[in-house]
Amino acid sequence: SRTSNPQININFDIGNGGIVYRSSSLKIRDLSVTGYFTNGTEKVPRTSSLSLGGIKFMLGTSQYSGTLLLTDFDSLQGDLHLKGKIIPSELSEFFNITKISSSAGTVDFDLKMNGFLPEKEKYSLQDILNLKPDARLEFNDFSIGLGNERLKINDVFGTMLIADFIKAENLNFVYKDHQIAFNGIVNNLPEWMAG
Repeated sequence: SRTSNPQININFDIGNGGIVYRSSSLKIRDLSVTGYFTNGTEKVPRTSSLSLGGIKFMLGTSQYSGTLLLTDFDSLQGDLHLKGKIIPSELSEFFNITKISSSAGTVDFDLKMNGFLPEKEKYSLQDILNLKPDARLEFNDFSIGLGNERLKINDVFGTMLIADFIKAENLNFVYKDHQIAFNGIVNNLPEWMAG
């Protein structure tokens, strides 16, 4: 009727999809996802939700998979689970990250984030920390150079867990020709870095 919103429930599937980012020659390809949108019991943004399950896609030579749930479109809440293998050179090319001057190796990751998503044009490290990231990173002969090699870290192997703390498990790397090995927990580092 004219006095009430219609009930909306939509199921959808995407198969063999792609996303092109104009600034990059790489594209997201072989995208598949099963989705469901509803405006909920009250038929308003506050009770609306979007669920994306079985997400799979290729970026460069790496496959990623995950799920995404968005709820309460008045005060958007998100819940993301994403995993895959990061190849830094492909990621920096796709997002045009010019501060990465060199890279090698890979990082296997398993990431979970959830929380309030503020509407902003630009997000800070603190905004990301507010989403309560919970991640496991497995470094495989990883190397990265930043700012025309002013900062260069080589031959990274081991595991890093990121949550309310950062935990290193058999993390080994080379910095300025020094072999460094680290096992332990660091508290409040992300918050300190965010200022």
